[in-house]
Amino acid sequence: MKHYIIHHPGNVERRVKLEEHLKEKGITNVEWVTTFSKEEVAPLKSINNYTPLGYISCNMKHHDALDRMIKDGIQEAIIFEDDVVISDIYDESKIPRNFPYVKLGRGANDMLIELSTEPRIIGNNGGAEACYVTIDFARFYNSNISLKWTIETEQHAFLLMYKIPLVCVPMCWQPYECAVHEDMNYPLSWMDFITEYPSYKKYTYKELKDMCIK
Repeated sequence: MKHYIIHHPGNVERRVKLEEHLKEKGITNVEWVTTFSKEEVAPLKSINNYTPLGYISCNMKHHDALDRMIKDGIQEAIIFEDDVVISDIYDESKIPRNFPYVKLGRGANDMLIELSTEPRIIGNNGGAEACYVTIDFARFYNSNISLKWTIETEQHAFLLMYKIPLVCVPMCWQPYECAVHEDMNYPLSWMDFITEYPSYKKYTYKELKDMCIK
């Protein structure tokens, strides 16, 4: 299985820690995604002027990982963020391959999803620490990007819009206390955003990439 790691190069300690963590878990087929710095994505504020550049950068890294899948013909992959914690029960054979997207994280601590290898349908995609995706999902999602919110909420809205089940096998987590990002100044709640999502203009990955500073 191919694994893409969303990473900001300045977080050196995170990379060192995660490299050791991956080695312990026997995960070797890894590609680090370090593109789209905050400076490079600054022009995308014309689309979204209320999300901090760091989050826009993170979104674009996720879409870059999907674009690499498409270009390299990778049929399925796992996308980790660089602060992911992989539990002792982690087992990629437990991922239901008949779904195009499977959340592999338990979400923020306030969601209280217990670690498990049993798939379940959930109603909140809080947290983007780990997910399984297929190349078909990559192609479809990278042709319909809103870039109006953080990546996990964007994914949630996209899945709901196209009636794709939000399947979760909670085998990972992120070490944060709450899903709410206090440094954002959104005009809508995340729930209202999801309701409004179908009306927003959608972009292709190439269109957004071409807008960035080279």
